[in-house]
Amino acid sequence: MIARVTVKLPFEFTLPDGEEYLRYEYTHKGYLVLIYPPISQAKEPTQNGITIDDRPSHQVDTLVIDFQKNEFNREVNSEYDPSVDVIKEVINDFLNRIRYVVKAAQIKPITSDTDLHVQYLNEDFTELEKMEGYIRGRGTKSFKFNATAITSDIWNSVHSLPPFSELPIWRTLLLDAEALLPEVGPSVVLTFTALEVFIAKILDLKFNHDGKDNVLWEWINDRGDSYSKKPNVNEQYDSLSKIMLGNSLKERQDLWKLFVELQEARNSFAHAGIAKIGKKDKQVEVSIEKARLFILNANEIIKYFREMLPSDLQWQEYDNKIKFTFNQPINLN
Repeated sequence: MIARVTVKLPFEFTLPDGEEYLRYEYTHKGYLVLIYPPISQAKEPTQNGITIDDRPSHQVDTLVIDFQKNEFNREVNSEYDPSVDVIKEVINDFLNRIRYVVKAAQIKPITSDTDLHVQYLNEDFTELEKMEGYIRGRGTKSFKFNATAITSDIWNSVHSLPPFSELPIWRTLLLDAEALLPEVGPSVVLTFTALEVFIAKILDLKFNHDGKDNVLWEWINDRGDSYSKKPNVNEQYDSLSKIMLGNSLKERQDLWKLFVELQEARNSFAHAGIAKIGKKDKQVEVSIEKARLFILNANEIIKYFREMLPSDLQWQEYDNKIKFTFNQPINLN
């Protein structure tokens, strides 16, 4: 029996007209996997005016991959067979390999938001007969809405900020980190950078606000070329914050734990190219959901320290973004 997986990609490939491609196959987790060249879901492939080796070309945006084994679990209330995780592993492995070979930055792994369609077929690729209690296909259809509501109050708030105001740079960095997802590694690096920039800035602000000895502060933060003589970000969020602001991040163990994990993930990505957390023998790769949690945690850390500052050092915060996501499974009987 065959489980034919069809997935529409969020990007396109360009194929020369008339090109012949081999079908490749391998085994993975008990399945025979067959990889076909990308196709277009449109009745007529889009002609793009581009030539490849002096031949016209067209755009394609859909992958077709067959999983083959003796029987699949097709009961109406059963889980996907093959599982969504296995399907994503196979698709993303293929995309990662083609990304590496052609050096195409726009090719990215599929995520949980990507629509999948599975059609079960006989071994001769004909459709299965209908059977009570069993399905012949299944899939998901995702809908994403990103909206920024602009009411009259929000409009007035925007204009309450003077033109060309110096806005908090850490807020821009965190928004950029969110925009980078599903690229987990770069998002993690930018999230941690935002926290590094934030703590250095507010400690400077508080020190200058208190009118203390600038020579002492310069000595604390810059004692020669040796990096080890300068306070690191952990010391800034712990000891220096305790002295300067009256509290440290360790007072909030929930925030501190996620901060430490974020730092682990950043270091792992910087040194090994993959964002991981945990002890060496039990390391796990940071998921997209975990990366989003890091960004939420960073915002909570910023909120926590903002409340420690005198009111005249506190910046105005706004939160007006609304996001709706709908994901409805579809069974085909």
